[in-house]
Amino acid sequence: MTGVVPALAAIAAAFAQPAALVVNAVPGRAAQPAALTLQATFEVQCGHIGQMTVDLPAAMGVRANIAPGAVLVDGAHPASVRTTGHVVQVTMPPPQGVMCDSIGPARITLRLTKAAGLVNPKRAGFYAVSLRIQAATAAGRLKITR
Repeated sequence: MTGVVPALAAIAAAFAQPAALVVNAVPGRAAQPAALTLQATFEVQCGHIGQMTVDLPAAMGVRANIAPGAVLVDGAHPASVRTTGHVVQVTMPPPQGVMCDSIGPARITLRLTKAAGLVNPKRAGFYAVSLRIQAATAAGRLKITR
């Protein structure tokens, strides 16, 4: 029975970690303005995301100010978007009404539209991108072609 508790803790920790981050730029060609879509599954309360942070590649062109209207999270615009270098912080509006108390997996889709002003790296290759929600981080790779 002594090994049961650590085994259950390891299983719970494995489920709490988000799946790999799927990253897609359209178009995916080097040095082109692009829309960027990120998808991963996170554990969230009642589907409410709150705040998320995207770490973009240093080689990617990122505007100093991205308007909330240029960003979609599961089809909805955020309350605010803050950019510091290549880090984009997206804050969703607080939930309205009574909040449930259920925590479970939710597939999150974050889309930075072309209006966000992102420009793909100048060189073809693979670039690290991450998405953080609370203490969980999903990591993925952005593929850029010539």
